[in-house]
Formats: sequence, C-alpha cells, structure tokens
Amino acid sequence: MHVRDRIREAAGAGLLGVFHVGSTAVEGLPAKPVVDVLGVFEDYDAARGVADALVPRSTTSSATTPTG
Repeated sequence: MHVRDRIREAAGAGLLGVFHVGSTAVEGLPAKPVVDVLGVFEDYDAARGVADALVPRSTTSSATTPTG
C-alpha cells in the first residue's frame, strides 16, 4: 500500500489532498532514501487525528504543535 493510500484510509472526509514533496519528487535531483508527503486537511483536529493513527506514540517526530 502506498503512503498516500494509508493517509487517505486513515483520514476520511477531512482530507483535502496528499502531495509528494521534497527531493524525491524532482526527477534527476539527488535525494535521500526517504519519501516526503504533505497531507492537506480542512482543520488541525482532522490532521492531528490522522497523525495519531499513523505514527506510533513512541516515535519521535520533528513536527510541532501549533500554539495559540
């Protein structure tokens, strides 16, 4: 299953789109062995729910939680 499909499956109706970004998205550009994807959601709560479903709690992430 592709990463895009895993995100779509976990997201439901709150997902607006999934995009392949970063160096692996550019043909011919040297790239690290990691595929970067960007999920665009209607709101933060929808995105947070998908992140919680896809990433184990024990995983350290560079993502930050917005404040305010």
